[in-house]
Amino acid sequence: LYTLLCGELPNLAGGLPKMSAYPETGGRDCLPRILREAGFRTAFLQAAPLGFMLKGQFMPRAGFEEVRGREWFERAYARSVWGVDDRAFFERSVAMIDRLEQGDAPWFLTLLNVGTHHPYVLPDDFLPHEPSRFVRALAYLDLALGEFFEALAERGVLDDTLVVLVSDESMGIPGLFVDPWEKAVSQNWGFLALRAPGVAAQRVDEAFSQVDVPLSILDYLGLGDRGRALQGRSVFRRYEDPRRIYFGNSNLHAAGALDRDGALLMCLDDFERCRQWAPDAGRSFAPDAPVRPGSDASYAFVRAMVRASVRTIDSDAAPQVFDLVGEPRIGLDRPGQGEVVHGGQYVD
Repeated sequence: LYTLLCGELPNLAGGLPKMSAYPETGGRDCLPRILREAGFRTAFLQAAPLGFMLKGQFMPRAGFEEVRGREWFERAYARSVWGVDDRAFFERSVAMIDRLEQGDAPWFLTLLNVGTHHPYVLPDDFLPHEPSRFVRALAYLDLALGEFFEALAERGVLDDTLVVLVSDESMGIPGLFVDPWEKAVSQNWGFLALRAPGVAAQRVDEAFSQVDVPLSILDYLGLGDRGRALQGRSVFRRYEDPRRIYFGNSNLHAAGALDRDGALLMCLDDFERCRQWAPDAGRSFAPDAPVRPGSDASYAFVRAMVRASVRTIDSDAAPQVFDLVGEPRIGLDRPGQGEVVHGGQYVD
């Protein structure tokens, strides 16, 4: 989310996430603030608790006027500790869009659903005979999105609204006997789809990163000059010079890059164990892509970017105390259900 909204690589190595540090230390102007200064109304809506990853504190600081989370959803078809199901989420999202549509100001809304995140939130009676709960969650999201787009079309919202669909981490290549390196690297790749009024249908035929999304939105709106501090490229343009795209997986303590020639590299964070895949017929993700030995030089730029991505905080200027959740008291009257205290840390 930090990368998608602020146009900067996250910490590719372990440590305090930039989004968790932002409420206390500040940082660059993020997309919602840039758009707000350009006259947009801004809102953020998610199905999960806002305390997780300090999103309740980060989002207003990043420029969102209205920020809503799990507590905003009075009804749902299913619930979990992550929040409400996707169908209920997108139905409630339409109500927020109806309110944003009132008045003459343009608006920017970021939506974050949780139904396709483990343990997958959906009603028990939806596709009950499908053995894979993940497949059921995908089908349920497809149903919810279909109804969501139909509602927007009926209101005329899609006539003049850019819609961007992106994914979080991927489940990766499924199967018990998949090479662990290949499974790990496959979890970093998702999809990008844009519905852009006034732009002819076309295919995204090169690799882009989540860091490219903010600049792409500004470029489409004719506000690209306001995003000069953002990293990335616009998906609405074509560039002659190839570039490297970097990624990280903090759960696996790994980082890597898609090189300019299409080679795929990944290293564990000690940089003593690395692997490099050669592109096959121009495809970086070809099945059974050949593994080739990498040189120290080929891993040096990954190591350099990992180090550069970890923003150091000036110990003299940074506060020594971080605020926890905003509520003065946290009730622990629900046995077995922890409450988020700071970032991803829970108390029971």
